Amino acid sequence: MIDYKEILEKTYEIASLNYYVVIDVKGNYMLYSSNEDGVSSLFLMKGDARVKVAERITLTTYIENGKFLYAYEAAKGRELHKVFMYDVNAEKSIEIQHPAMRVLSAAFDGKVGLLTGSAERNSLYVIRGNTAEKVRDLNYPFSAVSSIYGEYAGGMGYRTDGALELFFYNLKTDEFETYSPKVGSSSYPPLITEKGVLFASNFESGKFALYLMDIREKIPKKLHEGYTDYTFYDYREGKVIFVGKERGRSSLHVGEEKVKTPEGVISNAILDSGKVYVTYSNLITPPSIYVYNGEWKKVMGDRTINLGEVEYHSYPSSDGIEIPAFLVKSSTAKLPGPTVVYIHGGPWGEVDDSFDPFITALAINGYHVIAPNFRGSTGYGEQFRMMDIGDAGGKDMEDIANAVKYFKEIITEAFAVGYSYGGFSTLKQLGKFPELWKAGVAGAPVADWVDMYELADAAFKGFIDLLFKGDRKLMSERSPIAYVENVKAPVCIIAGQNDSRTPLRPILRYVEKLMNLGKSFEVHILPDAGHIPETKKDFASILIPTILFLKNNTS
Repeated sequence: MIDYKEILEKTYEIASLNYYVVIDVKGNYMLYSSNEDGVSSLFLMKGDARVKVAERITLTTYIENGKFLYAYEAAKGRELHKVFMYDVNAEKSIEIQHPAMRVLSAAFDGKVGLLTGSAERNSLYVIRGNTAEKVRDLNYPFSAVSSIYGEYAGGMGYRTDGALELFFYNLKTDEFETYSPKVGSSSYPPLITEKGVLFASNFESGKFALYLMDIREKIPKKLHEGYTDYTFYDYREGKVIFVGKERGRSSLHVGEEKVKTPEGVISNAILDSGKVYVTYSNLITPPSIYVYNGEWKKVMGDRTINLGEVEYHSYPSSDGIEIPAFLVKSSTAKLPGPTVVYIHGGPWGEVDDSFDPFITALAINGYHVIAPNFRGSTGYGEQFRMMDIGDAGGKDMEDIANAVKYFKEIITEAFAVGYSYGGFSTLKQLGKFPELWKAGVAGAPVADWVDMYELADAAFKGFIDLLFKGDRKLMSERSPIAYVENVKAPVCIIAGQNDSRTPLRPILRYVEKLMNLGKSFEVHILPDAGHIPETKKDFASILIPTILFLKNNTS
């Protein structure tokens, strides 16, 4: 018999966990974000006093000259943002005037700011005073401005082949220059400093390394190599600080010192007065703020969760490609037992050793969890990430299906669960490999790539074109709606009413086909919600139906 009270209590507890993310530390000031008030919010600590700056935060910059920029979602989940400049001394926000758009990134030096944003076009804006003025359109589906120093600003954008290139913009002359050390290579966000431009690139060997170069001469000098990814880097107090990542776990370097850290993922690191502040998490620890000053000390953070055993694996896909995966053996499930294949979003994302509320909720409710990093995932090199370009919904689906075969000894029943691209993958799995699955939960799924394309803004039109190399026929062939007749297992779909990334219209068309075909399904439409869960209520509204649906379909 299902104990609904226990399920609700356990799952709501996970949805209610507090997250803490350090953004900047400057002397007496600490800027951080947290959901402790129930919604993702921005806070400024001034000594022991705390000021709540804003809610529904999507991005913020470092504090420069006593000021910073931030943006929040202002359209009930539609991802139309408003940008403000905050003065830490006056404790006052000033709204920046700009067109209605999806704000993708921001950089600020205390006087001048830059934005990249998407509406009908993807564009670069310069902020002077309280006005953002468009200076040029960008030929990238996605782009991010990352730093300003002196007369130069820098950023990166996705080329049409899926690789990343850098760009530099001269604030005085209005000159715009793209830069890639080698044709076909990828380079990650440039940080312009007094010592030069700090960036990561794979141009020498196909593997990433950290480089420094003069912005005018553009001759990169290698600073460090040895990690698959360099996920964060900064320059403060005369030292380069960076985070390297390998097989889903991080290492921290401060100057010449490699700092011993707890096992898991360091998202960022802020050096201030010799102390290092980091955002840290692992699969059992929600994002927390720690400080290092010879030893580690927790500054802000919630408790850890006992999930069970966490293991790293790799397994062969149908064509022999090795697929990395994390396995969580639930402490409350029999072995073998019911198992969820949890499919991450993106596709350019990954499951690493950091906290994930889906994995946590599944494990504490008695499901083993397999989390494959299928081809197209980040964290395992650029060649691996770019394997799904022109093949989205193809071989990556075989990677996911092969997880069930590889881990068959721990599985009594297999379920598919995913969100965003993971929701798309769940629907595709149920239609393409119907015999594998007992049931599936698809959160914010892509049901029809062609219909999604028609509804998208410039950023997501460009993203879909990039994924499928502009092939409309392939978009149609790879859409779950083309496989709906094959679905045999019950399916649960959870979607936000105002989702502008994976819009509701094609999802409802998919649901109508399920209904007309007599398939077993349930649907949850979250009112006034978008793609990204912003509140504890949002997480609860997704996690609770997920667990209840799985329990009702578990033998």
